[in-house]
Amino acid sequence: LVRAHQEAAAASERRAARHRASTGRGKMLRVLAGRQPLVARAVRAQAPMGARALSTKAQEGSFSLVSADQTMAAQRIFHKTSLACLAITPVAFLLHPTPLAMPVDVALSVLFPLHAHIGLNWIITDYAPGAGPGSAPRMALVAATGIAVLGLLKLSLTGDGLVGTLKATWRGPEEKKEAK
Repeated sequence: LVRAHQEAAAASERRAARHRASTGRGKMLRVLAGRQPLVARAVRAQAPMGARALSTKAQEGSFSLVSADQTMAAQRIFHKTSLACLAITPVAFLLHPTPLAMPVDVALSVLFPLHAHIGLNWIITDYAPGAGPGSAPRMALVAATGIAVLGLLKLSLTGDGLVGTLKATWRGPEEKKEAK
């Protein structure tokens, strides 16, 4: 069965090659097929962050909050916060009415702004030319991230928490009166 599948795939590739040759696109595709994509070339050349490294000059090093898109450490943190948010958010919704929800809300109060901060630094790099480390847009983003973390922590520690507040937005007026 595996051999039959391999033979069918090879026959299909031969038909596609004949079609490309007959339409004149074969030469262009053969030229492109000999080259690796830009991201693959950059990764193989040990350039950090693939194609993005060409514009941001990313380097190995420690994480910097002001220029959070300039190091491989920041990219790793960005990916880890993404996965953590993906895993922890449903848990927060399941745990909400219990006391176990508060530590999860506190973790999300830091993860969401940190993840957004790193992503917004990439946007600043792409759309605000000349906005290097210490520039006004990056410092404003640091301030906004700090305010967001403090506000969400206050909500998580003294209020209903992130999930409780979010659930309250979907409650009707009569349900809100009963909850009080």
